[in-house]
Amino acid sequence: YVTLSNRIPVYGHIQHGPLDLWLSACAAIFGLSPIERADATEDYSVAAWYVEPLTIINSHYEGMVAQHSKWHVEESGHQIHVHRYPTGRASIETAGLPVECETGAITLLDYSRPFTSLHTKSNCQGFFVPHAAIGYEPSDSHHAPVYSPETTLGRLLQQEMDHLMSL
Repeated sequence: YVTLSNRIPVYGHIQHGPLDLWLSACAAIFGLSPIERADATEDYSVAAWYVEPLTIINSHYEGMVAQHSKWHVEESGHQIHVHRYPTGRASIETAGLPVECETGAITLLDYSRPFTSLHTKSNCQGFFVPHAAIGYEPSDSHHAPVYSPETTLGRLLQQEMDHLMSL
């Protein structure tokens, strides 16, 4: 337990180990299937901070397929995942539409919808924000916006993500 400026409580958690532990830890958010199992004993690592109402995550993992099913939506579908891949990338299919998450781009993925994703070996940085915290109401729009670092909004989001990850 730490605080930011002695005013905002922050709870941190660091975990690393075999992939089976990662699969178990993520079970409420998505089902995972490794693409290729590494022989290493530490196949993933994650550092997470809980700053009400955000969950900030910096994770490293092997290539895998993830499925956020209707069951997962019921468990964790009240949030948006704002994230980027400093290394690696992901291809996502949500509502039949493809979304490419290139290295360095910022993606906003609404967890109120099922999706399937294919990840390379990656470092994923981002945060989960509850819909209610930002007044977001899921709409009929089935896309997940991706902001390239070459765009003005992409550069601004990158700067804010850099700042968030440096805290």
